[in-house]
Amino acid sequence: MKIGVRAHDYGKRPAAELASGIAEAGFSCIQLAPAKALPGEHWKPGTWDAAEVAETRSVFDNSGLRVSVLGCYINPVHPDPDARLSELSRFTECIRFCRDFGCALVATETGSHNADCSPHPLDRSEESYLELVESIGTLVGAAEDAGVYVGVEGVSRHVAHSPARIRRLIDDIRSPVLKVVFDPVNFVEEGSAEEMARIVGESFDLFGDRIAAIHVKDFLPSPASEGGSRTGPAGEFRVVPPGRGYMSGHMFWRKIAEKTGALAAQPDLIIEDLKPSEMAAAREFVLACWGSV
Repeated sequence: MKIGVRAHDYGKRPAAELASGIAEAGFSCIQLAPAKALPGEHWKPGTWDAAEVAETRSVFDNSGLRVSVLGCYINPVHPDPDARLSELSRFTECIRFCRDFGCALVATETGSHNADCSPHPLDRSEESYLELVESIGTLVGAAEDAGVYVGVEGVSRHVAHSPARIRRLIDDIRSPVLKVVFDPVNFVEEGSAEEMARIVGESFDLFGDRIAAIHVKDFLPSPASEGGSRTGPAGEFRVVPPGRGYMSGHMFWRKIAEKTGALAAQPDLIIEDLKPSEMAAAREFVLACWGSV
């Protein structure tokens, strides 16, 4: 088991500064979205350079940090066909350079018929689902050629809105290179303990063997007027450190630890959406949960 963070949660900084801060907090891997985490024009789509990628990888390697997930969060069902092709091209660029980062997984959410990925009435339609299958199929083909994996992350307000739809996508794509980045909070719509128990159990039953990484965070309901709140699962919510919200302390995380322990390959754990000052305590929480099973 490896515990990491999203690099850009430490800010947009030179690789050496990011690596130093993350490694000092005790982490061993990262989810890296270069355009979000690293300054410089050379991280814009279409401008990546093999030498720059190799140098960046060396910096993280020297700090004992492996790039677990290369984040490329596109809208694979973008309503503008030309924009959709551009999004797929950007993801394919990440696939080409994935191995150069020492990584084997490029991940995205599954998008919306709104360009900004906000909820749209068509997102749960069969039409949108078939568009998603076409886009993910294109990306999977490129990943098969490159010898890497595509990770999809389900979100209740996107096209892959439920564990069942993720399972259907796996069945329709029919490729071993399609993996899952599992974020249990992303599937929440009601915010109850009963719903969370169902999400965790159903997800591992349906695609546990496809989970390559698990996002670790928690949430609480939040008034719309509160700073930092956003619309997402269960309406307005705010992200809080794991164990301090509706995930009911250690209970659900220990359940997830039990289920991951039964998998043939252990997924990496990526703590996300917290302040750097909260990361070390979140890591200790994760260690306590996984160490107790």
